Amino acid sequence: MRMDLKNLRNGQVFVDASIFLAEILEEDTADECMNFLQRISSGELNGSTSSIVLNEVFHRTLIADAIATYNIKGELTVNYLKRNPDKIKELANAHTAIKNICLIPNLEIIDPDMSSFHDALKISRKHGLLSSDAWHVSLMLANDIENIATLDPDFQRVDKIKVWTV
Repeated sequence: MRMDLKNLRNGQVFVDASIFLAEILEEDTADECMNFLQRISSGELNGSTSSIVLNEVFHRTLIADAIATYNIKGELTVNYLKRNPDKIKELANAHTAIKNICLIPNLEIIDPDMSSFHDALKISRKHGLLSSDAWHVSLMLANDIENIATLDPDFQRVDKIKVWTV
């Protein structure tokens, strides 16, 4: 079930990486995502995310920063950074992004455990989700969170959650 994020009024909401990334990378939906995150920050909504989401945001922001800074083609970026680790040390945007996310008031960061990983494997198989997305759903269910804010339509395949998007 897909619903407009502006209409989310109460309850706990899990924030997917796509929401943070849209705002950080200034995508078309950046303003709507920023407004949503401000609703969490102000206490209007209670947010949750996970260290898995933080890892996704860090990785994608680091790659985007490297592409912009070093003028690298996207598909070559990871290999370039692996061959030039000192270049990673020069990139600050990913670190700043994670620091800013961790400072958002009313945003709980959930750490996964092996039980949630095993549940994620079952969820992946049942709903055809990639591993990180299945792990997000696993953490949501384990923490009684029924709402997810995301730009990823894959979550609509999971009948036990409510998908909120812009």
